[in-house]
Amino acid sequence: MRISESFSRHAYEQGTIVTSPDVRRDRRFTPHPLAKRDYSSIVCVPLRSGGTTAGVFNVLFTAENAFDVADYTYIVLLAAIANVAR
Repeated sequence: MRISESFSRHAYEQGTIVTSPDVRRDRRFTPHPLAKRDYSSIVCVPLRSGGTTAGVFNVLFTAENAFDVADYTYIVLLAAIANVAR
């Protein structure tokens, strides 16, 4: 699936963090045709370099509303580390 067809595209195109507590009810979401496991919650953090988005760090979970404020903060910090390592 190309990023232009995925949920990650919103973070990629906007350059901002995009979340959904339940992708099954989110009109922005299109399931990946080759997905092996369903998931409900997603956080997409753009990885930026020189003012442009170079990729997206995604965290998924099978349950709805899976991420609380502490989880969200941890995910954003992990994405920051991934961005530096990239």
